Amino acid sequence: MPSPFVVVEKTIALSFFTQNGLPSIDANITGNNVNDAYYLLDFSETHTIVWALDCEHTGFGNYASDSCHTAPTLLEVGFDTSLTKDPEVGTFFKMPYGGYVVSGHIYETDICVGDVNCKIIEVYSGEDISNDNWHFNEAGHYGIIGMGPYSYIWESYI
Repeated sequence: MPSPFVVVEKTIALSFFTQNGLPSIDANITGNNVNDAYYLLDFSETHTIVWALDCEHTGFGNYASDSCHTAPTLLEVGFDTSLTKDPEVGTFFKMPYGGYVVSGHIYETDICVGDVNCKIIEVYSGEDISNDNWHFNEAGHYGIIGMGPYSYIWESYI
């Protein structure tokens, strides 16, 4: 039997898509049926957030309320809550995350990073964005994978 103290190294390939020099990764999240969806990694966050198909941003700056896919958020929306395995497990309201202030629902679903790293995690479905502090008018990704200490992904390997 191999020692449980041996660290098995896994390399996560970067996605072809990058944003302002920030690398992104390819991942498959049940509920997001978009081929080649790409996500930012955040090593300070404990939660993973994806942008719901019906995500809308409130009016801020000189912009009126509209889909999160439009300016100033410019996010890639693709999370279809009807495709998740379980019903929602909770809600969140005006949570600051990656420069955004987001409200929505929480779902338990699968995430696979690469071909062997699959986990069941709670995913925060961003449905209403009321602020965009860091990526204003910059193209976004399909979501942000929280990989910080105490995140579901971090804890599954520790």
